[in-house]
Amino acid sequence: MSDEIVLSGVFKFLNLGEVLQILGTNGSTGVLEVTSGHASQASHVYFSMGDPIHATCLSDQGIDAVYSLFGWTDGRFEFRDMETTCERTIQNGIMDIIMTGSQMLDEGRINILGEGSASRMVPSGLQRAVCYQADSVPLVQSSFGQLNHLVGEEFFESGRKIYNRTRSVPWMYILLEGSVNVFRETWGGRIPVLRLGPGSYLGDLPNFKSKAERAVSVVADEDVTVGVFSVGILKSHFSKTSIPMRSIFQSLTHRWVEVTDRLVETRGNNAELREHVTEGVSYIVQGGEPSPPALIDRGTAWIVHASE
Repeated sequence: MSDEIVLSGVFKFLNLGEVLQILGTNGSTGVLEVTSGHASQASHVYFSMGDPIHATCLSDQGIDAVYSLFGWTDGRFEFRDMETTCERTIQNGIMDIIMTGSQMLDEGRINILGEGSASRMVPSGLQRAVCYQADSVPLVQSSFGQLNHLVGEEFFESGRKIYNRTRSVPWMYILLEGSVNVFRETWGGRIPVLRLGPGSYLGDLPNFKSKAERAVSVVADEDVTVGVFSVGILKSHFSKTSIPMRSIFQSLTHRWVEVTDRLVETRGNNAELREHVTEGVSYIVQGGEPSPPALIDRGTAWIVHASE
């Protein structure tokens, strides 16, 4: 062991879950030191062959200290390659720690160090309480693709939130068993967007960026088993695609956010939206003949689905 710093950075670039995943994948042995201008002292996580074995975070010790560090979103980290001789106080596996810590952060059970509570904006067209039943949304399923990049599996009980739109998490899922409801959270309640079944992927392009928000929230409709993908490998594949192809992926991601925004406005009886979609020339007609792909060079296009 060299007792030198072999990995360092800031949590604005990599979050704690991603750092833990890197150290776990590499089978690292040493000490991860985390510092923040909002804390009076440094915190430490001790590793042995890729597994966290002990941690300290202010007054917390062991696994509680690791979970507390998920709230250190504005800090720095350094990992020293060195022997560790401390007593083992953590028995949890690395993926279990990452998933549980991120889940606790999403659910507001971990204090965020140095940040205030995010303000919630009321959608402009939503002036009354709305809450729609998820069972009115059709179920979308898919065939299973390549599963060779899975790094583990996770189980969620019926009704448990898998992730919400306020925070990103450092992985992507594929739904192996069960179904989930995809919601958009609003001031007046949840608005269902999709129901997904086995073979569906959970996650989107902002998932590659630590500070990006998701467009929707996902809740288990029944007991669910998901496969966990290595985001590091997905990032590597994405970086090798051409710039035009990356632009298409990014455009689809932005479009997904815009579609869910419009859904909220529509359910809120937004009069301005209705005026836009009743005028203009139709390029693609629902139920009509397929149209060739097109790129919007200037102007605005609306995508509208007719329903009863």
